[in-house]
Amino acid sequence: MSLPVSFDVRKSLIALQPGLYEEVRDDEDRAMVLRRLGNKPARRLSPAELRELIARGMALSYTVPLAIELLIDEPFLEAQRHPGDLLTTVLEVDSRFWIDREDLWLAMIPVLETAVETINARVAEEEHADYLPWHLGDDFMAALLHFRSIHGTGEPAE
Repeated sequence: MSLPVSFDVRKSLIALQPGLYEEVRDDEDRAMVLRRLGNKPARRLSPAELRELIARGMALSYTVPLAIELLIDEPFLEAQRHPGDLLTTVLEVDSRFWIDREDLWLAMIPVLETAVETINARVAEEEHADYLPWHLGDDFMAALLHFRSIHGTGEPAE
């Protein structure tokens, strides 16, 4: 499977999505984030910056593929708060985005397979059938269920 990034990562989010300022005009928090990160080349966005942009639903057609590329190698990458926070944030993206971008939804499958393999290996190590790393907890499980339901029914998850 080819990697999900299919745009010029040397360009900024503003150059890639020219109407971005208009989208965030009425939301001061999002506008502030865009002023800080919008002119940075996409390839220079850190995992923490990607998590911040994705959590705010900003430039998802560009930020989500960049995050997926990072997660392919390290699903439990710690972006800001705890291991797996970037993965959880990506999984929590609005259903409408995943329905429109089924290609990216499918690109997440290998990431999730690796994540589940990692968890299963830890379960075997710990010898606890109910083991789930503390840092994943309920938010990861809820995000996983949300993500999983999107193309299973073809309808947005509630």
